Amino acid sequence: MKRITALFFATLVLGCSILQPEKKDDDAARWIAAWLMMQTPGWEWNECRTWSGERNFIYNAGYQAAYATDFNFYSAWIRGNSTMDLTRQYPGWSASSTANRSVSGNTLCDMIEQVVSTPLGAVEFILIATTGGNDILRGIPNDRVIDSGGIIIRQTRALHPSALIGAISVHPTLVASANANKGAVNSGIKAHLDADGNGCWIDTLPVFGKSEGEPADVSQMYPNDRIHYNESMAWAIREAINTACGRYP
Repeated sequence: MKRITALFFATLVLGCSILQPEKKDDDAARWIAAWLMMQTPGWEWNECRTWSGERNFIYNAGYQAAYATDFNFYSAWIRGNSTMDLTRQYPGWSASSTANRSVSGNTLCDMIEQVVSTPLGAVEFILIATTGGNDILRGIPNDRVIDSGGIIIRQTRALHPSALIGAISVHPTLVASANANKGAVNSGIKAHLDADGNGCWIDTLPVFGKSEGEPADVSQMYPNDRIHYNESMAWAIREAINTACGRYP
């Protein structure tokens, strides 16, 4: 039965790709590869759900439909949570050749499972942001957040063997528990990225002018918001991305 299902799916994707001949060889092959990997017993992509809790319901409230029906080619894309979702408000923050596939409320596991709604093909740059902010806020144990970070990096590499992977650290906030736990999480996920060998780490501490464990300044955050940094900080982080990765998002 699984073989029949796989054959049907492969035929469907190849058939649909005929509508866009210039993309069929690359995109169709990667869609099939991604789907088959997720059907393989023992494949780790969905392992994170066992410790990450419920899926992000916000994803189905408009994001999924919009992302799944966007068949344009992008040379870069962003897998993120609300910090990147909010950058849509700032014209020019990301290039028109970048697909921002962020969803407010996403954990790393949500980003992992949403891979089927991200553009595939000869992508040059993938930005993961942040590396577990919502996971920490949910109270997921640090070692499990680090495990999720490792999975998303390996998953991204499997789909895009030559792409540069950027990752933005969990930033200082006004939430004491997040500030206390983010150092360990950032360090653990950075180790996974370093092991990958083709990544760039964007450390938010110097952007905020803080040492590990220190809270953000109220002036760096949205008004009456303890978690999200404001527009000025978003542009500063954009510059930090360019410094660390040699390119803007």
